Amino acid sequence: MNQEKLLLPAEEPRDPELPVEPDVEPVARLPRWIWAVTLGCPLLVVASWWWFADRDHAIAHAVSFVSIVMTTTSLLVWFVCCSDYQRYWRLWAAGLALSGALLMVLLFRLEGVNGELIPQLRLRWAASRELDQPTAQAVDLSTTTPADFPQFLGPQRNAAIENLTLAVNWQQQPPRRLWSHGVGEGWSGFAAVNGYAVTMEQRGEQEWVTCYQIKTGKLCWKHVIEARHQTFLGGVGPRSTPTIHDGNVYALGATGILRCLQGASGTLLWQQDLLQLAGTDLTSDLKAVAWGRSASPLLVDDKVVIPLGGSPSGTKTSLIALDKQTGKPLWRSGDRQVSYSSPTVMTLAGQRQIVTVNEDNVSGHDLQTGQVLWQHDWDGQSNASASVSQPVAIAADRLLLSKGYQQGAMALRIEPANGKSPSHPYVATATWTNPAVLKTKFTNLTLLDGFAYGLSDGILECVSVGDGSRQWKRGRYGHGQLLRVGRQLLVLSEKGTLHLITLSPQRLQLQGQHKVMQQQCWATLCLHGNQLLVRSVDQIACYQLSVQAKEPAALP
Repeated sequence: MNQEKLLLPAEEPRDPELPVEPDVEPVARLPRWIWAVTLGCPLLVVASWWWFADRDHAIAHAVSFVSIVMTTTSLLVWFVCCSDYQRYWRLWAAGLALSGALLMVLLFRLEGVNGELIPQLRLRWAASRELDQPTAQAVDLSTTTPADFPQFLGPQRNAAIENLTLAVNWQQQPPRRLWSHGVGEGWSGFAAVNGYAVTMEQRGEQEWVTCYQIKTGKLCWKHVIEARHQTFLGGVGPRSTPTIHDGNVYALGATGILRCLQGASGTLLWQQDLLQLAGTDLTSDLKAVAWGRSASPLLVDDKVVIPLGGSPSGTKTSLIALDKQTGKPLWRSGDRQVSYSSPTVMTLAGQRQIVTVNEDNVSGHDLQTGQVLWQHDWDGQSNASASVSQPVAIAADRLLLSKGYQQGAMALRIEPANGKSPSHPYVATATWTNPAVLKTKFTNLTLLDGFAYGLSDGILECVSVGDGSRQWKRGRYGHGQLLRVGRQLLVLSEKGTLHLITLSPQRLQLQGQHKVMQQQCWATLCLHGNQLLVRSVDQIACYQLSVQAKEPAALP
């Protein structure tokens, strides 16, 4: 049987010099814009960390965060929308990204940022802290004791306690917690007199001034107004520390309400709306003073002195003095917007005066009339590169300024004008400036033996006040707070660890450390005797510190 042969077309001979092409499906190359993003963003991160290594870490963190988001988003968009990968894989990638984002939203809530602009997350089901309610109890703020801490930064407003010596062996004598409990949000510190401490809290839509018994932590009384302050970068609640004076409590809220309360019960004696006195309103004030009114009231002679400010486009007043008994305005002085610093009393060039850091300058004022005695430029914006730190007297005619945002420190000499200034009886002259040191963003300096100690962009630093030269810079504590006790320094880190350091211009000598808080700490420290009051975003605690009878010898 004949079989027909299947005739196939003849194959053309292949040129042996041509390369064999693999039988695979082509994949689109990365477009140039993806290469630019994926290579450019990491290079930008490296450059920012190199440039800001000894400057403001917050900017480097912000650049890093934006770069990571841009790189990740660009790659995802290209893969899902523009690549030639199979539709299955592209849908899987999109679903995975959306699921991850949804899971993060469901599990965590964003509570703001820390001092270096790192986001602070908290589990959504984390239990809210129990908040005390007042108990009927007699309170005596009229009786004073040597242990009192009656105002912001202590008896002299200089972040120092001189009449106490702490024991340095924390291995055998660590801080002992007496009590701790929840508190309304805010960054107000404590003022303490005769065994009682007052502070401010945000509880819902209400702003509270509260008084606690230091020994037990019990809430003795409260005074409440309807007010709330909240910003993403600054957080929730009041940030000013009350002042206790002659048995009364003076407290400034973040929205500009100044209250005078009877110390025994919290009864309102008088109240003033600073925004109304300044001719502005809350909406306008938040544009100019973005993180809320923060100055702690200064009680001097018969007056309450407080920064006043004004509307962004209107007239401004640097300071206002009110009668401490009635709240009646006595004088106004200066023409600058407020900062986040607090006025203080100094004697400079033989003249007792009020010194205040304003939005963009520093000025001295006569106690009785408010007359501007002198002023000097000190750059700042209260809605951007804010001035927060206190001025510090370093000699009979000199003071020291410090600030974050890459501005550093400057020393001023105050002397009689003798015709040098037609408008002021004194003149201020810079004796040295150093933008590389004492970049105290949210914190303050303390002095000892001609040296200033402070957290410079979160790192503890020692600087000579004579010429601004750095002696040493060590240890990362974040934007926490410090308090000098004799020759020892207490440093509460931003993350809630308390450190004890023996001060010396030669070296940093860490004596011990102890975890006292679990969350972000920006509030200033308060030491009443040997009882230390600390505060985080929503918790307060009291720790007993061991003391010794004699002052330790100075380091060689």
